[in-house]
Amino acid sequence: MSRPPDDTPLPGGYREMWRIAAPLLLSMASYTIMQFCDRVFLSRYSSVAIQAALPAGSLAHTLICFFQAVTGYASTFTAHYHGAKEPEQCVRSAAQGIWLALASWPLILLLIPVGLWIIAMSGHAPDVAAAERTYFLILMVGGITVPLNSAAGGYFMGIGRTTVNLISNAFGCSLNVALNYAMIFGHWGFPEMGVAGAAYAT
Repeated sequence: MSRPPDDTPLPGGYREMWRIAAPLLLSMASYTIMQFCDRVFLSRYSSVAIQAALPAGSLAHTLICFFQAVTGYASTFTAHYHGAKEPEQCVRSAAQGIWLALASWPLILLLIPVGLWIIAMSGHAPDVAAAERTYFLILMVGGITVPLNSAAGGYFMGIGRTTVNLISNAFGCSLNVALNYAMIFGHWGFPEMGVAGAAYAT
Protein backbone atom coordinates (compact mmCIF):
# COMPACT_ATOMS: atom_id res chain seq x y z
CA MET A 1 0.00 0.00 0.00
CA SER A 2 1.21 3.48 -0.74
CA ARG A 3 1.82 5.70 2.27
CA PRO A 4 -0.33 8.81 2.61
CA PRO A 5 1.55 12.03 1.94
CA ASP A 6 3.32 13.46 4.97
CA ASP A 7 1.57 16.69 5.95
CA THR A 8 4.38 17.89 8.22
CA PRO A 9 5.82 21.23 7.00
CA LEU A 10 9.36 20.92 5.73
CA PRO A 11 11.94 22.89 7.75
CA GLY A 12 12.49 26.18 5.99
CA GLY A 13 9.55 25.59 3.65
CA TYR A 14 6.94 28.14 2.73
CA ARG A 15 4.39 26.74 5.20
CA GLU A 16 6.79 27.01 8.11
CA MET A 17 7.72 30.52 7.00
CA TRP A 18 4.06 31.51 6.84
CA ARG A 19 3.38 29.96 10.25
CA ILE A 20 6.08 32.18 11.74
CA ALA A 21 5.48 35.29 9.64
CA ALA A 22 1.68 35.56 9.75
CA PRO A 23 1.46 36.38 13.49
CA LEU A 24 4.26 38.92 13.03
CA LEU A 25 2.41 40.70 10.25
CA LEU A 26 -0.51 41.21 12.60
CA SER A 27 1.39 41.91 15.81
CA MET A 28 3.76 44.48 14.30
CA ALA A 29 0.77 46.66 13.48
CA SER A 30 -0.22 46.93 17.15
CA TYR A 31 1.29 50.39 17.78
CA THR A 32 -0.43 51.74 14.66
CA ILE A 33 -3.71 50.14 15.73
CA MET A 34 -3.44 51.72 19.18
CA GLN A 35 -2.91 55.18 17.74
CA PHE A 36 -5.76 54.61 15.29
CA CYS A 37 -8.05 53.72 18.21
CA ASP A 38 -6.89 56.87 20.01
CA ARG A 39 -7.97 58.95 17.05
CA VAL A 40 -11.33 57.24 16.66
CA PHE A 41 -12.21 58.00 20.29
CA LEU A 42 -10.70 61.49 20.20
CA SER A 43 -12.71 62.34 17.07
CA ARG A 44 -15.80 61.87 19.23
CA TYR A 45 -14.32 63.97 22.04
CA SER A 46 -13.26 67.22 20.34
CA SER A 47 -11.87 68.54 17.08
CA VAL A 48 -8.83 69.97 18.89
CA ALA A 49 -7.96 66.58 20.37
CA ILE A 50 -8.11 64.76 17.03
CA GLN A 51 -6.06 67.49 15.33
CA ALA A 52 -3.37 67.12 17.99
CA ALA A 53 -3.15 63.33 18.19
CA LEU A 54 -1.95 62.60 14.65
CA PRO A 55 1.07 64.94 14.44
CA ALA A 56 2.07 64.47 18.08
CA GLY A 57 1.80 60.69 17.87
CA SER A 58 3.75 60.57 14.62
CA LEU A 59 6.44 62.82 16.08
CA ALA A 60 6.82 60.67 19.20
CA HIS A 61 7.05 57.50 17.12
CA THR A 62 9.66 59.10 14.85
CA LEU A 63 11.87 59.90 17.84
CA ILE A 64 11.41 56.48 19.47
CA CYS A 65 11.57 54.16 16.46
CA PHE A 66 15.40 54.18 16.29
CA PHE A 67 15.59 52.58 19.74
CA GLN A 68 12.81 50.16 18.80
CA ALA A 69 14.79 49.04 15.76
CA VAL A 70 18.09 48.65 17.64
CA THR A 71 16.62 46.58 20.47
CA GLY A 72 14.73 44.52 17.89
CA TYR A 73 18.06 43.07 16.79
CA ALA A 74 17.79 40.80 19.83
CA SER A 75 15.64 38.58 17.62
CA THR A 76 18.51 38.12 15.15
CA PHE A 77 20.95 36.91 17.78
CA THR A 78 18.29 34.80 19.48
CA ALA A 79 17.46 33.11 16.16
CA HIS A 80 21.15 32.43 15.53
CA TYR A 81 21.63 30.72 18.88
CA HIS A 82 18.29 28.92 18.59
CA GLY A 83 19.49 27.39 15.33
CA ALA A 84 22.77 26.47 16.99
CA LYS A 85 20.88 24.67 19.82
CA GLU A 86 22.24 27.01 22.50
CA PRO A 87 19.17 27.99 24.56
CA GLU A 88 21.23 29.70 27.28
CA GLN A 89 22.63 32.10 24.70
CA CYS A 90 19.10 32.76 23.43
CA VAL A 91 18.08 33.98 26.88
CA ARG A 92 21.30 35.98 27.20
CA SER A 93 20.67 37.72 23.87
CA ALA A 94 17.16 38.68 24.91
CA ALA A 95 18.43 39.91 28.28
CA GLN A 96 20.99 42.12 26.56
CA GLY A 97 18.22 43.56 24.40
CA ILE A 98 16.16 44.35 27.51
CA TRP A 99 19.14 46.01 29.19
CA LEU A 100 19.72 48.06 26.05
CA ALA A 101 16.06 49.08 26.05
CA LEU A 102 16.34 50.26 29.66
CA ALA A 103 19.50 52.18 28.81
CA SER A 104 17.69 53.90 25.94
CA TRP A 105 15.12 55.51 28.24
CA PRO A 106 17.31 58.48 29.28
CA LEU A 107 18.12 59.07 25.61
CA ILE A 108 14.41 59.08 24.74
CA LEU A 109 13.79 61.62 27.51
CA LEU A 110 16.63 63.80 26.20
CA LEU A 111 14.79 64.01 22.87
CA ILE A 112 11.72 65.61 24.48
CA PRO A 113 13.02 69.20 24.05
CA VAL A 114 13.63 68.46 20.36
CA GLY A 115 10.03 67.36 19.94
CA LEU A 116 8.68 70.34 21.87
CA TRP A 117 10.73 72.67 19.66
CA ILE A 118 9.28 71.03 16.55
CA ILE A 119 5.75 71.48 17.93
CA ALA A 120 6.48 75.14 18.76
CA MET A 121 7.77 75.73 15.23
CA SER A 122 4.81 74.01 13.57
CA GLY A 123 2.65 77.12 13.57
CA HIS A 124 -0.44 75.26 14.77
CA ALA A 125 -3.21 77.03 16.65
CA PRO A 126 -2.38 77.58 20.36
CA ASP A 127 -5.06 75.19 21.64
CA VAL A 128 -3.97 72.47 19.19
CA ALA A 129 -0.29 72.97 20.06
CA ALA A 130 -1.09 72.71 23.78
CA ALA A 131 -2.90 69.40 23.20
CA GLU A 132 0.00 68.21 21.03
CA ARG A 133 2.47 68.93 23.84
CA THR A 134 0.37 66.99 26.33
CA TYR A 135 -0.02 63.96 24.07
CA PHE A 136 3.62 64.03 22.98
CA LEU A 137 5.05 64.37 26.51
CA ILE A 138 3.08 61.43 27.89
CA LEU A 139 4.05 59.20 24.96
CA MET A 140 7.72 60.13 25.31
CA VAL A 141 7.88 59.62 29.09
CA GLY A 142 6.28 56.21 28.59
CA GLY A 143 8.39 55.58 25.51
CA ILE A 144 10.48 52.95 27.30
CA THR A 145 7.68 50.46 26.67
CA VAL A 146 8.31 50.51 22.90
CA PRO A 147 11.96 49.28 22.90
CA LEU A 148 11.17 46.98 25.84
CA ASN A 149 8.39 45.34 23.86
CA SER A 150 10.70 45.08 20.86
CA ALA A 151 13.45 43.37 22.87
CA ALA A 152 11.16 40.99 24.77
CA GLY A 153 9.20 40.17 21.62
CA GLY A 154 12.49 39.56 19.84
CA TYR A 155 13.12 36.53 22.03
CA PHE A 156 9.91 34.81 20.95
CA MET A 157 10.48 35.84 17.34
CA GLY A 158 13.96 34.33 17.48
CA ILE A 159 12.77 30.96 18.77
CA GLY A 160 9.88 30.88 16.28
CA ARG A 161 7.05 31.29 18.81
CA THR A 162 5.56 34.35 17.16
CA THR A 163 2.04 33.49 18.30
CA VAL A 164 3.11 34.70 21.77
CA ASN A 165 3.80 38.13 20.26
CA LEU A 166 0.41 38.12 18.54
CA ILE A 167 -1.48 37.22 21.73
CA SER A 168 0.44 39.81 23.76
CA ASN A 169 -0.18 42.59 21.25
CA ALA A 170 -3.83 41.63 20.79
CA PHE A 171 -4.28 41.88 24.56
CA GLY A 172 -2.52 45.25 24.56
CA CYS A 173 -4.77 46.59 21.79
CA SER A 174 -7.90 45.35 23.57
CA LEU A 175 -6.78 46.97 26.82
CA ASN A 176 -6.02 50.18 24.91
CA VAL A 177 -9.56 50.33 23.54
CA ALA A 178 -11.07 49.83 27.00
CA LEU A 179 -8.78 52.39 28.63
CA ASN A 180 -9.41 54.89 25.83
CA TYR A 181 -13.13 54.70 26.51
CA ALA A 182 -12.61 55.02 30.26
CA MET A 183 -9.88 57.67 30.40
CA ILE A 184 -10.85 59.96 27.52
CA PHE A 185 -14.50 60.33 28.49
CA GLY A 186 -14.28 59.64 32.24
CA HIS A 187 -16.03 56.29 32.73
CA TRP A 188 -15.64 53.44 35.28
CA GLY A 189 -14.32 55.75 37.99
CA PHE A 190 -11.64 57.41 35.85
CA PRO A 191 -11.54 61.20 35.53
CA GLU A 192 -12.23 62.72 32.13
CA MET A 193 -8.76 63.37 30.67
CA GLY A 194 -9.34 63.88 26.96
CA VAL A 195 -6.17 63.78 24.89
CA ALA A 196 -4.07 62.98 27.97
CA GLY A 197 -6.25 59.93 28.63
CA ALA A 198 -5.62 58.68 25.10
CA ALA A 199 -1.87 59.00 25.60
CA TYR A 200 -1.95 57.21 28.97
CA ALA A 201 -4.04 54.41 27.47
CA THR A 202 -1.52 53.93 24.67
